[in-house]
Amino acid sequence: MPSEQPFRAFWAHSLQAAVGQLSSCPGWFLLALFLAVPSGALQASDRVTLIPVGAPFYTPDTSFGLGAYVVTVVEPKKCCPHRVPDEYSGYAAVTMRRQFIGGFTPTVYFNDGLLKLKGKLEGGRYPTYFWGAGQDTRGAPRELYTPLELLAETELLFELAKGLYLGPALHARFVRMQHSKPGGALQTSGLPGADGTIEVGAGAQVSYDSRDSIFYPLRGSYLEGTFHLNEPRLGSEHRFQRLKLDLAHFFGLGGQHVLAVQALAFVCGGDITLQSMGFIGGNRMMRGMYQYRFVDRNSVAAQVEYRFPIYWRFGGVLFGGAGEVAHDLNDYRLQKIQYAGGGGLRFLLDPAKKVNLRIDCGADQEGTPNFYILVKEAF
Repeated sequence: MPSEQPFRAFWAHSLQAAVGQLSSCPGWFLLALFLAVPSGALQASDRVTLIPVGAPFYTPDTSFGLGAYVVTVVEPKKCCPHRVPDEYSGYAAVTMRRQFIGGFTPTVYFNDGLLKLKGKLEGGRYPTYFWGAGQDTRGAPRELYTPLELLAETELLFELAKGLYLGPALHARFVRMQHSKPGGALQTSGLPGADGTIEVGAGAQVSYDSRDSIFYPLRGSYLEGTFHLNEPRLGSEHRFQRLKLDLAHFFGLGGQHVLAVQALAFVCGGDITLQSMGFIGGNRMMRGMYQYRFVDRNSVAAQVEYRFPIYWRFGGVLFGGAGEVAHDLNDYRLQKIQYAGGGGLRFLLDPAKKVNLRIDCGADQEGTPNFYILVKEAF
């Protein structure tokens, strides 16, 4: 049927690109894939469990790389088994494009779970692309730039009800621009942060989590809203406000079948820096688009994903998303919405904690496919 031709052409193009990307893998990557560490959980003591995962990965932004991810889970004492366990996550990665990143994200509970301390410390050198800011950058040439970045965030949250927390939040970011094109689009954009920046801000966070698993939820909800006010009086180079909203819900359809939905929004004001702008594109939201493909002061995006078992440790997903960026909130237009979608395979590395290796092929609305090999679900 004629109406089927665009659909067939899209998947034929996607499959050809995926095969081409896999066939270009260097020998060390194939060896690393064979030696990926599905070692499962290691019981250090009655209450402490280590979950190490070492695996190769691929995204269109990074090309091929090697990553290590270690989660340490500390179960609550026997007196309060109903409480959520503490979690300490460390990660590091290096890519063929000379990108590297490392970080540590602890989540610790005190006073029988009435107080939660969260943190994030991350640093790296991450060459990436810039197409310009705004909705109308489709067809714009991309420009490579290389920032060195150190990010630190922490939240001290108090339990208001079961799973619901609220408390103060701190944010600090240091960025030095190691390389950008002289006289290029980034240097002449006039955007705060285009030549590096220092951000220091304070605010608040509210969060709610009823998921039955942090790695592969079958049911439950997740909500997080974070507001930061960055002020020169605190040490920030620019004065701006940033609100991030992240909401997800997981509908159990029976067995390992799950319908997952997520919405993500950034609302910013003041002299917002390039590094803190709203964006769409990446390996988590709007898969198929390059990371930060569209950036502006505000952004909103949503996605839906159907997850299902196939055989033994193998599973599959189908996903689709839509999003848009805007300079002001009243600039959103239906005709400016960007789309992306695709599908993927899953291999269960750790059956106990449900940690998956994911292989996704996504494409934007122009039909350009991109391929992803990563550990853990997109959300």
